[in-house]
Amino acid sequence: MDLKKGQEELFNGQKELKEELEQTKIEVRKISQTVARIEYEHGNKIQMLLEIVTSHITKFDSVDNTLNSHKDRLDKHDNEIYYLNSKVQAF
Repeated sequence: MDLKKGQEELFNGQKELKEELEQTKIEVRKISQTVARIEYEHGNKIQMLLEIVTSHITKFDSVDNTLNSHKDRLDKHDNEIYYLNSKVQAF
């Protein structure tokens, strides 16, 4: 009688484990879907931020080049003014 009772308990335990395993599988699927959605949404946001940063770097490089060009022009004008002032003082 004890053997039969033990077998029934084992069978019931297996049944419960199978049910819990199915519930776990369902939860894992839900979590996987949620993670996939988060990865997709955040991936798009990160891509947009990267594009913005990259465009800002390009814009800053362009502004830097323009400033260097203006600096060179100012240096040239400064030299010309110095040269003209030295010529005027010579007379």
